[in-house]
Amino acid sequence: MAGCAALDDAGAAAAAAALGARLRRLDLSGCERVGEGGAAALLAAAAGLRSLSLAGNRNVGARTLAAAARLRHLRRLDAALCCGVDDAALARLAACPSLADVNVRACWRLSEQGIHALLTRSTSIVSLNVEGCHRLFGCQGAVPTGFDPQQDPRRPGVLSRRPPGAEPVGAGAGTERPAAAAGQMPIVVIA
Repeated sequence: MAGCAALDDAGAAAAAAALGARLRRLDLSGCERVGEGGAAALLAAAAGLRSLSLAGNRNVGARTLAAAARLRHLRRLDAALCCGVDDAALARLAACPSLADVNVRACWRLSEQGIHALLTRSTSIVSLNVEGCHRLFGCQGAVPTGFDPQQDPRRPGVLSRRPPGAEPVGAGAGTERPAAAAGQMPIVVIA
């Protein structure tokens, strides 16, 4: 459905009725006429959804993310350029037990409080992109316990989830950064 200029809330509701239970991936990026009602209807019907893209849809926000947070199998969410995404909406995503990859690039209403709330409340998030979220200034206030900033100057805003039992970067003389556990992905926070 990506880029479908004609798709509106009524069409989204019809798609939900016809396809909801079978949907695993849903791409509503660029579907500007789909708002909170249509997106929420689709998500309510799509209990098995694993990947959701809302990128560029300026009409979705808190209600849509609240519906996404109830999806038990959702692993990937792309809400880049969604103007309605704010701190409260982002914090709701922490309730989504499988959510690992979140892109909220250029969601200008986000602040460090929303980022901190998501990262401290969720145990499943492994990747977060906040590039272009202009209210974030280095994200230093958003770095919760258990995360370390990368020491790579090419990626100054990257945070990594610290392996259990490992000391924070820079704790003690000669402390090396612990190697990431097998399959562990970094939390990416680019301001």
